[in-house]
Amino acid sequence: LAGCAYPPGSVVLVEGGVPRAAVILPDEPLPAQEFAARELLYHVRVAGGVELPLCRESEQPPDAEFAVYVGPCSATEKAGIDVDALPPSGYVVKTSGNSLFLAGRDRDRGHIGHYWTADWQGTLYAVYDFLETEMGVRWLWPGELGEHIPKRPGLVAAPADRSGKPRFRQAWLR
Repeated sequence: LAGCAYPPGSVVLVEGGVPRAAVILPDEPLPAQEFAARELLYHVRVAGGVELPLCRESEQPPDAEFAVYVGPCSATEKAGIDVDALPPSGYVVKTSGNSLFLAGRDRDRGHIGHYWTADWQGTLYAVYDFLETEMGVRWLWPGELGEHIPKRPGLVAAPADRSGKPRFRQAWLR
């Protein structure tokens, strides 16, 4: 990145309509982690016009310039991210070197969106935090008509080291 306009520590996802990063899932991802990766890929495709490659950690392409790790894996541990220390659905958004980590405290208690899983989807919340903060995505209601995804030829994750958690531990309508 020497000589370019990005701050040191940035992770380039898309540049000039060309994918520069691969999205990496744990080798045995939970449903919430797979859903989080699909959400990230969808929003990057709409915003940047390209499809980022998706693979498991053990299949990571050696030639990828940048990596986006979605969910806890061995790379998150090496980066010093301890998801077990997070509260239920707590999450971390962190850049380190040429990697972006979107990881959280997850567990498998059913299909995504079911109210029994709403308190343990930290990785999904990490992706949503990234989409809102870095990409300017906004949602009014589910579906294309209720979303605003700004178009951009380049997507760059600025240096980050933040964590968070949902305001409510559980939420559902009866």
